[in-house]
Amino acid sequence: MENFEMIFPVGTKVLCESEMWPGKWEAGIVKAHLETRYGVSWAIRIELESDDPRLDGALVDYDYRF
Repeated sequence: MENFEMIFPVGTKVLCESEMWPGKWEAGIVKAHLETRYGVSWAIRIELESDDPRLDGALVDYDYRF
């Protein structure tokens, strides 16, 4: 598995595709890489920066195990 912590370090600005609305992209900042209680990395947490006040500041987790 690739090391996403090196590819997308915390603080990096990224674009992420909406899982709810495929084809819709949002900008955000990587806030954390999440691990299981056994120390296995499983997701990246992104804080959205959006013009939509409902989404601005929302935290979204993307599972990268698959």
